[in-house]
Amino acid sequence: MSDAVPERFGQEQGILVGLVNNSDWTQTVVSVGPNWQPFSDQPLQAAVASGKWVDTGSAAGPLSWSSRGSIPPHSFRLLRVLWKSDICMPPTSGAAIQEVVLTVRVGIFTRTEDIPLYDFWELSGVKRTECH
Repeated sequence: MSDAVPERFGQEQGILVGLVNNSDWTQTVVSVGPNWQPFSDQPLQAAVASGKWVDTGSAAGPLSWSSRGSIPPHSFRLLRVLWKSDICMPPTSGAAIQEVVLTVRVGIFTRTEDIPLYDFWELSGVKRTECH
């Protein structure tokens, strides 16, 4: 199964991913993982949301985004990954991901972590004339 959206060449696009920290330590998202560039030649931006949450995992009020956002122990946060689509894909092609790769700091340790998605997420090609 796949969630697909059309590429919007030259525009900012992104995805939201729910993150759960089941550990006893605060985890801080430092950036997207090294060499993880699935949809653009330009750097991707990652930010973690903070705000007031309700039991369903949705926001009960306004969210603020932090590029070095922390996730407290045993809590849920949203991760926003943004990029500028600058690779012109033909109409029958696409680029798909099944994970988001992050650089995460836990205490004094920094590591790369693969966050699996429930389904493939795909950026699908458009008409070449829309790439100018």
